[in-house]
Amino acid sequence: MSQLSTAKIFRYGGVAFLVGSGGAYWISSFFCFSSLYLYILLVVLLFLFKWKKKRIAFIILITFCFFLGIYRFQNVLFQLNQTSFFKKDNVTLQITLPKEPFHRENYQKVVASPLVIYLGSYPIYHYGDSIQVNGTVEPVDWYLDGSSFVSGKMSYPKAKLLQSASFSWPQLIFNIRKRITLVLGRVMPEPENSLLIGLLLGKKDSISSNLQDQIRKAGLAHIIVVSGLHLSIIIRILISVLISLGLRKRATFIFLICFLLFFSGLVGFTASIIRASIMAFLLLLSSLYSRLYKPGNSLLLAAILMVWFNPLIMKGSLGFQLSFLATAGIIFLYPIWARKSFWQKKFFQGSGSWLMMTVLPSLSALTMVLPWIAYKMQYVSLVTPFTNLMVLPFLPLVIVLGVITIIGAMICYPLGLFFSFFLSKILAFILLIIRITSSLSISQVYIPTFLLWGLIPYYLFISLYIYRQQKQVT
Repeated sequence: MSQLSTAKIFRYGGVAFLVGSGGAYWISSFFCFSSLYLYILLVVLLFLFKWKKKRIAFIILITFCFFLGIYRFQNVLFQLNQTSFFKKDNVTLQITLPKEPFHRENYQKVVASPLVIYLGSYPIYHYGDSIQVNGTVEPVDWYLDGSSFVSGKMSYPKAKLLQSASFSWPQLIFNIRKRITLVLGRVMPEPENSLLIGLLLGKKDSISSNLQDQIRKAGLAHIIVVSGLHLSIIIRILISVLISLGLRKRATFIFLICFLLFFSGLVGFTASIIRASIMAFLLLLSSLYSRLYKPGNSLLLAAILMVWFNPLIMKGSLGFQLSFLATAGIIFLYPIWARKSFWQKKFFQGSGSWLMMTVLPSLSALTMVLPWIAYKMQYVSLVTPFTNLMVLPFLPLVIVLGVITIIGAMICYPLGLFFSFFLSKILAFILLIIRITSSLSISQVYIPTFLLWGLIPYYLFISLYIYRQQKQVT
């Protein structure tokens, strides 16, 4: 126990907090708010021991973190349950839209926590608009829509606009996003344009339901969820540009932090982009102060922060779950497999390095993600490894050309058309891969429930494998 470093204590305590928060949905009935006195008692005991009996103090600390996770979940759920709805007719509400509505072909979905409202296609409402709705409120079992708690819904109530959105910084970001969408619509054909908007901005409502279904069957749903992959590509490009301009280290840091905030708002503060932004911030901070960056600790800290602010996200957000599992796979499995003799051959260290850099991260992420997808969705796509191998190498080029096309189209329309010609060809190839692979019978294989019983042993085995491999290196 004397060998426990501060970093190890943080990891054990952080995991205990996440386990407590994640398991609180099922075990919180055994605890009540009076349990807070137990937590306070544990802290008092911790100080009484003054770390002299380190083993007991460590156990108390871990137990405290575990109970703290339960308490945090219980506390937030109690507060949200106060806003739960009972069925009411002819309810009139005035709402200022807290985010951009989700637009589909025949409806708009407005999420104003804890209420979700389904409206007709027209008139089109936007972030910041004040509207009045009159209809029936129906209670629903709570769930998370993105990061918003929902416990009631209104289906096609009477609605009217009270006041259009006034200026605000979030509104400015949404206007920029809208401007980008309009600019791309002028120079890009469909459906390439819709796919590009999904790739750059994570805007799924720009993609038709049929194409979304094809993307899902092809195992490429992650490319239209802006995440760490997209952010890392853009950050690398920005760093290269800033270094070539001779910008100082601190100025580069400040510029990139401002960009992280702007970009996170531009793509809608999804769980995956928040996680990626926190980790990017920690990486930039460690670089600024010349400190060692440990991605595993960074991932854990991001999880703790996100779960603390919204404990329900662990159970209710599939995007949060998949984002952290995929990132954990890349952080822990990729270095282990990259050291294997097969990937140390000259081919993979030379001209074939792109193949290793494409296949291994994808394989590492899929190893962690696929069983969980099978558990949540009851199906898997067996074409996923092939489609990722075919599509992911083009993703950096698509992002770079996409940004150049946007800038070019804003400066000069013919310039935007010039770049969009090459970009549309790449996107057409990606769409062809999606259409072919999604039509195959193995693109959606049903997973019976009894096969999912091995989910916990599977992740325990992966954890043990990672632990033993890391032990061999150290």
